[in-house]
Amino acid sequence: MKIAIHSVFIVKENILFLEEWIDYHIQIGVDEFYLYDNSRVEKVVGFNAPKKFMIPGKINKYNINFDKIVNMTDKEISNTLLKIQDKYKNVNIIEWSPKDNDGNIVHFQSKAHKDCLHRLKKTDIDWCVSIDIDEFIVLKDKGLKEYIRSLDLLTYACMISQYRFETRFNNLNKLITQVNKSTYNTWDVSHSPKYIYNVKRTNGVEVHSCNGIGKLIKTNLNEIWFNHYNINFNNPEDKSKELSNMNPDILSIIEKNSKNYILNHYE
Repeated sequence: MKIAIHSVFIVKENILFLEEWIDYHIQIGVDEFYLYDNSRVEKVVGFNAPKKFMIPGKINKYNINFDKIVNMTDKEISNTLLKIQDKYKNVNIIEWSPKDNDGNIVHFQSKAHKDCLHRLKKTDIDWCVSIDIDEFIVLKDKGLKEYIRSLDLLTYACMISQYRFETRFNNLNKLITQVNKSTYNTWDVSHSPKYIYNVKRTNGVEVHSCNGIGKLIKTNLNEIWFNHYNINFNNPEDKSKELSNMNPDILSIIEKNSKNYILNHYE
């Protein structure tokens, strides 16, 4: 069995955290990474459009000005990304700069999902995890391949929900996997889910939907989920608690490996 991860990303927004995200998902059983580089985006359209404060390539939908926080030149970012690709031979970077009718480079994230599914159907990849780089798949007591092998053979996808954690950008002195400040609230699996899908059985993938042939499994938060590091806790209604739900053995490996990360921004 071969498992891939697909994500659409802006390099500058994620460069400080990218290697840890790659390392972690390799530890749980991911074999290949298909990362669609949307760094040249010029215009926000669709789902994100109502968020007026967003500036493409500078301020994200959580109102984080990563352009100001990440103190790296374009050349430094590019060199770091190349070094990561050289170190991790299973990381595929795909230029993703689609244009609208006016010639503006936009996100078109749904088209990126469609493009990746089409691409994967020509490979030997069996399953694909569709998440963002601020999201980490977590399993209670199994590796990802063991979990997938336990599914009904007719399953075409697993719908997974999230625990929401404090944003990565508030914790630059820590590994992401060390962040344990979480909200009290949990969401139903049908609210903004992500998917792990069978490449052959799946006909279409969107950001928060998936269709295919066979069974769609709505997973429970006590067996598999994703940690989402996106909360600023500026809202008084966002009460926090300490939550540690990752496999301690994997955390130990990540902490050891982090000493040799190409961009050790935590020091």
